[in-house]
Amino acid sequence: MLGMILSYHHRVSDSHVAELITAGKLAEAAQMLESTGDTTRAIELYERIWDFAAAARLARLSGQLTRALGNAIRNKDEGLALELVAQIHATSDEGLSLEAATEAEERGSLAIAA
Repeated sequence: MLGMILSYHHRVSDSHVAELITAGKLAEAAQMLESTGDTTRAIELYERIWDFAAAARLARLSGQLTRALGNAIRNKDEGLALELVAQIHATSDEGLSLEAATEAEERGSLAIAA
């Protein structure tokens, strides 16, 4: 029964999100997606409307550190970008560090990429 309720809620949310997007209310759609836990789609919409602060925040919360870094750089939030670089380096994951450096370089932030 609970599964049916959750599935119904998800379908209603998807159709409401689609209506909001069609109406050009992308910020509202992103907020709705975020509230239902659909972080990937919410981040995509925040990026689409250039709300890079929200995209960075949500990407960081969902563990998408490289994506969070890219959005922090786009938002010109050097403090957050440096925090993310430190967080990425603290993982000791060389692949993630390389990915972050590449993201920073592609976004034109050579100081952060180094």
